[in-house]
Amino acid sequence: MRRRRLRQHLPACEIAQGRTHLQGVVLVLALLVLIIISLLSFSAATQAWHAQQAARAERDRYAAFLAADAALNDAEIDIDPPAGGARAALFPVEAELTPKSECGRGIGAAKQGICSATAASATAWLRLNLADAGADGVSVEFGRFTGKPPLQGVAAVSSQAPRYLIEALPDPHAKPLSTTRRRLVYRVTAIGFGFDHATRIVLQTVYRKSSQREHSRRLSWRTVDNYEELRDAIVRRTS
Repeated sequence: MRRRRLRQHLPACEIAQGRTHLQGVVLVLALLVLIIISLLSFSAATQAWHAQQAARAERDRYAAFLAADAALNDAEIDIDPPAGGARAALFPVEAELTPKSECGRGIGAAKQGICSATAASATAWLRLNLADAGADGVSVEFGRFTGKPPLQGVAAVSSQAPRYLIEALPDPHAKPLSTTRRRLVYRVTAIGFGFDHATRIVLQTVYRKSSQREHSRRLSWRTVDNYEELRDAIVRRTS
């Protein structure tokens, strides 16, 4: 009873101050909750954006991979066509080694994209620009000599048709036929592009051609993940 009387006699200003203080605390708490919700929403949106970008980049790399793989197969058909092709004779099973590897260049060249065999270390696939699609380019555009139609499906989104380069190399597993004549294998390097032209995949195989096509086979296959770095190092060394 006594406490009730004391409360009834509190000045009106003190009661008002108490209410104002309480309202201020509630407002601060509400602002804190709003800030936390905003931060959580921003974090979720950022994660979703990064996930979307990662998925897009992965799709782009997959498209580039499919394009490069198609170019590898196209090159092997160029080397060893099933029913005799326009350039089949340019890929002999054995040949004389040349002092220096020479590569056919230009769209009008019959030997475009073919580098001759040499006893020296062959680095044409690093020295030359595989992505060059100009009229004087050394690499071959997909379908150029095989007549294959443009790529379909996922690989069709590529910003540029895939390209390949073929290097004749002495077969390391075959005995020399003479001091300068060797059996050959062919190293194929292909580059594929994604929707973003900067997305590039480089694949490489070594193909052994046989006088009987059923005995021809792919000896190795690999992805050249550090192609740009390797090429930059070779260019700096030879410049």
